[in-house]
Amino acid sequence: IYKESTGGGYKEKSYNLQRVPYKNAQSYEEKEYWLLRSGMPFPSYHANPTRDMPARWVDVEGVKPPVEDLRAPRIRLAPQELERRGRTIEVIRIKGEEDKRVAPVDVLNLGYQDLGDAYQMAQLQAFLTINKHVRKVSLTDNNLLTLLDISLPSCTTLYLSRNQLITFHALPPLPALTTLYISNNFISSPDGLTEDKFPKLRSITLTGNPITEDPTYRQKLKKTCKSLTSIDGTPV
Repeated sequence: IYKESTGGGYKEKSYNLQRVPYKNAQSYEEKEYWLLRSGMPFPSYHANPTRDMPARWVDVEGVKPPVEDLRAPRIRLAPQELERRGRTIEVIRIKGEEDKRVAPVDVLNLGYQDLGDAYQMAQLQAFLTINKHVRKVSLTDNNLLTLLDISLPSCTTLYLSRNQLITFHALPPLPALTTLYISNNFISSPDGLTEDKFPKLRSITLTGNPITEDPTYRQKLKKTCKSLTSIDGTPV
């Protein structure tokens, strides 16, 4: 780290980083953040957070912090990248569990990334942990077999179509969920779809699952989850 003259003083810099003041500095304990030459905040989710240097955010006009409130971030990493970042991913997950603040992330589209691969699950878990208060999540077409290690306590709408789910038991409790899209999976039974796990569930879309071949499947689903008011677009 070195100091560079700015005419009216000095700016603390490093060979790849520089310190930049927050626009709304009153919202932060530290009034400046590190910025990479590429323009990305450091450390960020894709930089190098450590146990002593938690992820930081910068302000983008028209976007509330954190700036990584992206609508469709690509989080899938190659095996070599995951091997290098294994410790980093674990630190991110731990920090996410420890952080009690509610980040203003309303929507995350993580579809079409094959995140169901076994070696991707730690990455997916870490990313959803730091965004655990997201309200709408799309995990469409990811070859997912289970989400039991995922916690989404504030999620109201969940898109799980075109995965490899064979049972509702593969889903974690979702206390705020009202709408579930889970078409084109391999669910053949209402087992696991209970009011204890999904107390606010009102609407479910199941087209393309074996369970829909049973002419009485709507009645069975309603019996196991009485809060439902719509099944595949039909009021119940």
